[in-house]
Amino acid sequence: MFGMWWGGPGYSHGDFPDSLESWPTITAAGYSLRERFEMGRDWRYTPQKVALGDDGIAIPTVTESFDMPCVTFECYLDVYPAERVGRIGWRVGNEPAIRLRLGPRLGIRRENF
Repeated sequence: MFGMWWGGPGYSHGDFPDSLESWPTITAAGYSLRERFEMGRDWRYTPQKVALGDDGIAIPTVTESFDMPCVTFECYLDVYPAERVGRIGWRVGNEPAIRLRLGPRLGIRRENF
């Protein structure tokens, strides 16, 4: 799964594809969104960022840990479709297919585009 996170009002939207992150499953992406909200300023985060080659192939990489600032309830995670290319690469779509949001009791709501 590849996605871009938005923290709510007061946060800028990331640049595609520079701000893409990677998770092994849609469930893991949802847990990440909820943890960012629940832990807020106290959450030390090591995102699995994505390196994009000149050929447009995305390869997940690990970056340094940093403190994730507190987010608001309006935060969401846009998930982009991807298809496997070779053993470690992915071709990521240009438009998101799914938006993950927090539900009223902190469940994860999935909205299809």
